[in-house]
Amino acid sequence: MAAILLFFRNATRENRVNKGHFTKNQEFLPCLLAFLSAPNQHPKIKAYTSAVLWALVHGHQGIKAAINKPSVVSELQLMKSEYQRLVDKEQWVSYSTPEQATAQHQKEKELGTNLEFHTEYTLGSNAKLVERNKAMARDMNAFVLKALTGILILVQA
Repeated sequence: MAAILLFFRNATRENRVNKGHFTKNQEFLPCLLAFLSAPNQHPKIKAYTSAVLWALVHGHQGIKAAINKPSVVSELQLMKSEYQRLVDKEQWVSYSTPEQATAQHQKEKELGTNLEFHTEYTLGSNAKLVERNKAMARDMNAFVLKALTGILILVQA
């Protein structure tokens, strides 16, 4: 799924002709919005979907008109406020406990340097994977927020 979304994003980024091909299907835009609003969707898929939507809206008046409907704009604004809440919550947690965060980072660093040469089955690498996934989700949520903000600015301009 991620490869397909990346193809759509790359195909629509610079070429205005391709944007029309993707939007001829009446179910394409609702499908993108469904991917964005699905609560159980992987954060990377949501980020790629928002990038596709942002690339479609950029520089194409027909797609702006299709998205500039009150129901779609309100759904995008609702998603934006939801992602704003997530990003603010993650920033607040990182600011509220700097001592705990630095102690945890130091512990992970010590585990990582000692267990770096072992196989994937060590506890240290599993903890690293969990932290890496949390960081990836945090970054993807921040990107989706920026993309939704850009989409709303372009649609309402």
